[in-house]
Amino acid sequence: MTGAVLSAAVLGLAACDPADGLARGAVSVAVDQLSTHKLRNQDIDVDTLSCSTSTGKDAAGKAKATVTCHGETVDNRKITVTGWVSENVDNLCIRGHLTAAVAKRTVFDVTSLGNCDAPSPSSS
Repeated sequence: MTGAVLSAAVLGLAACDPADGLARGAVSVAVDQLSTHKLRNQDIDVDTLSCSTSTGKDAAGKAKATVTCHGETVDNRKITVTGWVSENVDNLCIRGHLTAAVAKRTVFDVTSLGNCDAPSPSSS
């Protein structure tokens, strides 16, 4: 997918987001992109990564998206990213709990992913 097509797809998904910002498609795209970026920053050559998401509520009644991603490195090691997302900030930052493993070795275990300190473009 080209950058322009991907950007259009993300914008289209974001436009359909519910008020809690946890539309399945937008969360899947955000987790895919932000996880790929974090893995590559740790010198892991990601070949493919694809995420699926289901949404629901946690025990307190707050929106929660459960995420499962599968992929491979360029040298054919398996990648998994699993966890949940409670907040998606303009596809630049996600909060929740995500764990990534490459060839069954944990590479990251985080409660936020992306640039969560940046000002939100939608707030300007």
